[in-house]
Amino acid sequence: MARGPAESTRPGHSHETYGRRQGNIVRIVLNIIGLILAFFGIVWILQGLNILTQGFMAGHIKWTVIGAVVLIVAIVILVTSNRKKAA
Repeated sequence: MARGPAESTRPGHSHETYGRRQGNIVRIVLNIIGLILAFFGIVWILQGLNILTQGFMAGHIKWTVIGAVVLIVAIVILVTSNRKKAA
């Protein structure tokens, strides 16, 4: 008997389950990327404001701006990757 595209040969291993699993992996990866970007953005902001005084970026306002942009991108990634999809 031929099986349709949504049917699976093993119970619990449908294409829908595979899609959910892939979505969870993508969400986890995006969360990790977002958190890393947020960390670097905060560090660069603090260095640009000369609060963290170590490194060549300390005291340069350019790094405050770059850090702020990176932090905004990180927040957008984190918010969009954790938003619930409409059913």
